[in-house]
Amino acid sequence: WLDCLLYSMLSSRNPQVSTSGMDVFDNRHILITGSTGFVGKVLLEKLLRCFPGIGGIHLIVRSSKDCDAMTRGRAIFQSACFN
Repeated sequence: WLDCLLYSMLSSRNPQVSTSGMDVFDNRHILITGSTGFVGKVLLEKLLRCFPGIGGIHLIVRSSKDCDAMTRGRAIFQSACFN
């Protein structure tokens, strides 16, 4: 479903985007909030896997009662979707 969502977002802005060579994120930077949640992790994994030319991904991670923001940020990449 995330493939469809990304394609829908990209093709609505640029009707010439094809699914075979989406280079729309090449050298672009993306800011993601909510990356510690399920959908955020899936989105992050999908961006890293499907868009190797991406310029950078910046995550906004807040601290919680139990963990500081840096610990929560590192824990994102321990998720099963990054294995």
